[in-house]
Amino acid sequence: AKGTVDPHYMSRSADGSTLLVNLQASGDNAGTVLVDLQELADPVKDGATVRMVVAKPSDGYGSDWKGGAISSDLRLALVGSAISSEMCAFATEGETWLKGTSLKPLTNDKGYKMDGLAFGTGSAYLYSNVNLGDADSNRIARWTYDAANNRLVWTGEIDTGLTRVRNISVYNVGGRELVYCGEGG
Repeated sequence: AKGTVDPHYMSRSADGSTLLVNLQASGDNAGTVLVDLQELADPVKDGATVRMVVAKPSDGYGSDWKGGAISSDLRLALVGSAISSEMCAFATEGETWLKGTSLKPLTNDKGYKMDGLAFGTGSAYLYSNVNLGDADSNRIARWTYDAANNRLVWTGEIDTGLTRVRNISVYNVGGRELVYCGEGG
């Protein structure tokens, strides 16, 4: 039913093994789901019991999780919000996520709010939209992940010329990392 599930952003790991879906545009109702895509595609299972892990903002940190990114290289998923700079990071292994162990608070050194996120190929960089109000919504920031301090370190940003950057995807095409973004109101 409309309003029960309203996914805005989906992110697939670079190796194609896992899909991250935030099931609601705002609130704590549906949370974030990791789906094992190889199990989902297994013809023997035929859609039966596929490993999925679910967490809600109240299980972790931040609020109104809206978008996320997943890295098979780092075995890490991140979720962000358009209303808060507090984010959440979690390991992609395991059957449950627990606050303080597998769910950890994530900060960024700019205090940016971001809900469009994507790891680059090889996970050396994370790309995000910048959500600081209408005047700044047209930028894409690039970050590195500091695992020791569980934070994102800003390495630069560009002005896209768009009105508002919404979603971001990163692909390796011909040996070059290309960042694609969508515009939304």
